[in-house]
Amino acid sequence: MFKNYKEGDVILEADYVMLQQEIAKKYNSIKKLEENKTVFFNKSVQMSRTEFKKQYPTNKIVHNIKEANYFITKNKPNIYIGFYNKNGRRILDSTDFIWGLYTVIQNLNNVVDTLNNDTIKFISPDNIKFKVENENLPVEIQEKILNMLSSADKETFDLGWKILFEYNHLNCINDFYLIISKANPHGFWKRTKSRIIEQKLKQIKSHFPNGRF
Repeated sequence: MFKNYKEGDVILEADYVMLQQEIAKKYNSIKKLEENKTVFFNKSVQMSRTEFKKQYPTNKIVHNIKEANYFITKNKPNIYIGFYNKNGRRILDSTDFIWGLYTVIQNLNNVVDTLNNDTIKFISPDNIKFKVENENLPVEIQEKILNMLSSADKETFDLGWKILFEYNHLNCINDFYLIISKANPHGFWKRTKSRIIEQKLKQIKSHFPNGRF
């Protein structure tokens, strides 16, 4: 078992290196989330927790990593502490850490708690799929949505935007790209944003890095 840190403790460079090595060994990104398992979200994950609960009702969200079966995160837990000219030791206090002492201790303890959780698995948010009401996007619907997204009226644009993402964006990613690239630029930037749709938009952008949106 690894020990937790608190303000005033001393961390040795050798212990710091060991923590980094051990978390690198433990990190494994799996492809599928099992049912009836607890999950812990990395704070940086931009995913609607409310929608997650609807889509995965048997998976309970916990706020203590010690209780989690799965850690939803883009990257392995990370810590950074510089030991330059510190003789291989640093005191966790405000004199040695002028900025961000609380964050340093929090990150250290997140790594410690993760290592002490023998059963935890890591999963990328990209591997957690939300179901949509419809699959493929029919041509006639594409035309109607494009007309709505061409509108300068915000309410009309937002309605078309919502309808568009009721279809499977990954099944029809080329169609989605063409529709979005032709949308009214003013309406696009003024759109009402939601975590779910913005996450899907990021996935589309990743397929078209030079795209016009």
